[in-house]
Amino acid sequence: MAQTGVVQQAYSAIESEGVTFRSPSLGFICNHLAAERKHAILDLGLPLGSNVDFFARVPCTLYVEDLFGSLLSLPPPNEEEGTDVWDRRVEQSLAHHWKVRFDMIFAWDLINYMHADLIHALMNRLSRSCRSGTLLYVVISTAPKISRRPAKIFITHEDRVRYYGEAPVDKPNPRYTPLKLERMMPGFRLLHSFLLGASLQEFLFSFD
Repeated sequence: MAQTGVVQQAYSAIESEGVTFRSPSLGFICNHLAAERKHAILDLGLPLGSNVDFFARVPCTLYVEDLFGSLLSLPPPNEEEGTDVWDRRVEQSLAHHWKVRFDMIFAWDLINYMHADLIHALMNRLSRSCRSGTLLYVVISTAPKISRRPAKIFITHEDRVRYYGEAPVDKPNPRYTPLKLERMMPGFRLLHSFLLGASLQEFLFSFD
């Protein structure tokens, strides 16, 4: 119990104050961005100015989808919506053209706020917009509870991110492991896993 309290206290601190972490996965991604060709990047988070400015430095087309606002904040489905409700909701929430093929996808910490059926539906849809080698960036919390809303994660440097939350930390955390995620993400395999600190871990997946 004492250890759990320490972990939750550390996580609560980054929610109220914000903390900058070294991100090996981001450094890996930036090496790919250095390639002399135009990239297609999908950001599933909020349209944060610093992140948009960061990607503006490299030749790319950036697609920003506020997945929390368009999908995760919807009320729970009812029985009348059918068994394919998550597939339909995902399709309606994503605005990019189905022909686009992304080189990189930033899911940030949004996975923490999805149940298994929704993760599977989302990744099944995104897999159709991937090519071999597409990178998927995910941040997972290992704390017992998380904030009510996804954090704002700012890219501050080529290998630095600043994690900042605004809501109370009182939501149960599903605590997904890499193995559980891979089972819900057809076509994706774990490439790297790094501990950031304060009960945060980043995963970098690759699409085969």
